[in-house]
Amino acid sequence: MSGSRASDVELNKNGIDISRMREIGIDEEYIKNCKAISPDNRKCEEVSCSNGESPCRNGPCVLSWKPSRIAYAEPDVPLRAIKHAELGKALRNLFVPKHRTPGYVTDLKSIADLNIFAANTEARWAIKHDGINVQMIRVGSWVYLLTATGMVLHVVLPACLFGEWPDGESLRAELTLSRASDNNYTTWKNTISYYVTSHQWTDVKDMGVKTPSFSRLDETKEWDDTGSNRVVRLHVFGLGTRDNRIPDATIGRMLRRAPSNVTAVVWNLATSPAELIKILW
Repeated sequence: MSGSRASDVELNKNGIDISRMREIGIDEEYIKNCKAISPDNRKCEEVSCSNGESPCRNGPCVLSWKPSRIAYAEPDVPLRAIKHAELGKALRNLFVPKHRTPGYVTDLKSIADLNIFAANTEARWAIKHDGINVQMIRVGSWVYLLTATGMVLHVVLPACLFGEWPDGESLRAELTLSRASDNNYTTWKNTISYYVTSHQWTDVKDMGVKTPSFSRLDETKEWDDTGSNRVVRLHVFGLGTRDNRIPDATIGRMLRRAPSNVTAVVWNLATSPAELIKILW
């Protein structure tokens, strides 16, 4: 069980509980100035948005966000005690379907069609491993992995593996299961086979009606295996539950204590279509 007595609580100038932040190495300037995120004033277009059951096309409903303590100890809610109906409601409210990529880069024309080198814009590139895209959402003691279409994987991660990850906040990542020598197609085939075609998932719409048996991803043999065996990796590339963009500094704080196989993707600046083609091909 994690917790603290009232005498252990330390507040910063914004009234945020910063107890134990220094213990895990969070930057002093951030500790001094961090504050709660103010909810925006978005007007929902769908009645269903207001009940926490189904987000509209503008994204999930804004939560009454309260800063939560950093999870620094093993989960105080065991997997067998998870209330699936409550979890389902939370995940449905926080899940953001991923839109398909508008196009793929194959030649100079395909780059031109994307219009990514328009005036006053920046084009950036990062390595893609052809795994499966997941939204990593923290609810309580655990981080859940939801695919782009809303399938909740039956493997979860304890929030204590990470840094300052508020309850209800999320990141996007690419989940892969691969050897260092695997090419992109092999990586995709094995990742899909292991996590999706084997039906190790429950649709987020059914969570609460169905009661999946969750297990810890960090306790599987693939989590930190070495040598020629396939290893689980999560390549984090962004997304929050609000505006689809999380600054790199925020991602860094959320992954501050993450294991070595959970890393933030490095985005590199590309200055021209010709340079991008050269990098990618």
